Amino acid sequence: MKSLLIALLALFMMAAQAQTANSDELLNAAQVAYEKKHYVEAYQIFLPLAESGNVTAQYKLAGMLQAGLGVGKDGAEAVQWYRKAAEQGNAHAQLNLGSILEWGRIVAKNEVEAVQWYRKAAEQGNATAQSMMGEMLQTGRGVAKNEVEAVQWYLKAAEQLDANGQFMMGVMTKSGRGTAKSEVEAVQWFRKSAEQGNPAAQWQLGDMYKDGRGVSQDYVEAAKWYRLAANQGFSIAQSDLGDMLKDGRGVSQDYVEAAKWYRLAANQGLPFARHTLGVMYRDGLGVKQDVVESQKWFDLARVRQ
Repeated sequence: MKSLLIALLALFMMAAQAQTANSDELLNAAQVAYEKKHYVEAYQIFLPLAESGNVTAQYKLAGMLQAGLGVGKDGAEAVQWYRKAAEQGNAHAQLNLGSILEWGRIVAKNEVEAVQWYRKAAEQGNATAQSMMGEMLQTGRGVAKNEVEAVQWYLKAAEQLDANGQFMMGVMTKSGRGTAKSEVEAVQWFRKSAEQGNPAAQWQLGDMYKDGRGVSQDYVEAAKWYRLAANQGFSIAQSDLGDMLKDGRGVSQDYVEAAKWYRLAANQGLPFARHTLGVMYRDGLGVKQDVVESQKWFDLARVRQ
């Protein structure tokens, strides 16, 4: 009898291993199809795997339903699959479910539950979720406001090279919120994030150079970082670069280019840029003098966004 039980157990284990191997092969085939943008084929393979409980397939299926890849877009069903995968511990699914709940996309907004899912993903080491936990704690959304704990999560994300976490460490150390104030350290964090292409960090680093805070004042460096952020459409940096060009600080004075950057920022609704563009038209700096156009921008500068 004992020998029979051992034989049955061995057969069961062999069957389980074969099923796992088959699932892995199917999952790999689905991923290859997905990467080749054969979305219908990928969806058809992911679906039965997800229904059988494969957590990776559940997460991938949710993303396809949310984006409408290989199947009609269905946000409600996507959330169901994200939840199934999240409940099985998939950190990416936990992060996405938290984001959906935070912003009230697809389902009713629920910041408290969003924090719960962000925390689960963050505790697994997901850098984006760690950064989001910091944001929720910093602003007191879905959880009691706690800037000290917010900094702890931002730091975890930053140490994993998360650009937003690095940027927020710069913000917090610059102002001394949740941690000791240090403009020198703030510059270091802004630089790390800026070098990854974060436009907000590039603008902040430009500001630190312009004002000589935490670093020696250097208008050339300031203009360089402003330009990098401005080229990414960051409106405040566009306006600040306009200032540098108008005044000839760190760059050659160029009213025409200054007006170009002011216009780009003004078209994004930045009041100061709108006012300065009005001044440029009034005084004929870099543009043809035009009192009507000048008044238009002055009026727009007073409009609340």
